[in-house]
Amino acid sequence: MSELRMIVLIWTLLAAMATTGVLGARHRGGAVALALVSLVWLVVDSDFEGMVLIPVTKHNGLTTSDLVGVLGGVLALGQWVRLTRRRRRQRSVPRGQ
Repeated sequence: MSELRMIVLIWTLLAAMATTGVLGARHRGGAVALALVSLVWLVVDSDFEGMVLIPVTKHNGLTTSDLVGVLGGVLALGQWVRLTRRRRRQRSVPRGQ
């Protein structure tokens, strides 16, 4: 693995941890950042992908490492939906109640 790819990977993992731990629980921006980090993961994980779980073509498919990026995307979507619902509930409650 090249040194640049290793640096990108480390920053990706750090960004994912910071995003989910600090922003993701309260702000939709954290969900967006997690989705972007998950997308970056899918690009940089090629050196340690693992076995192919679902073949798409003869040389490509969904690997075990790809599941990390997919899971991050699913979590980001879940955070977005949860925070949007909470925001709607807060707006529907009259002030002073």
